[in-house]
Amino acid sequence: MVTKTLLLDTVDKVKEFSAIMRNVKYSADVTSGRYIVSAHSILGILSLDLAKPVSLVVHDVDDHVTTEAEVSDFLHDISAFIKD
Repeated sequence: MVTKTLLLDTVDKVKEFSAIMRNVKYSADVTSGRYIVSAHSILGILSLDLAKPVSLVVHDVDDHVTTEAEVSDFLHDISAFIKD
């Protein structure tokens, strides 16, 4: 499991993040406070309080469903949104 803090404070950033997530085959969630939505759901993400950073939790990575290269590429693709 990989966890990153993201800043998706504009609709354009959410759109760009969602476009990246369309190409991701493993499951991931975005959390804000007590709310958890699928990272693949643009409407779910837009329903969160985006004025604050959100957490991205990528599942299945420890289950060896993906290679380290795929995870590295994914983290590079979302690096513009990573806050930590």
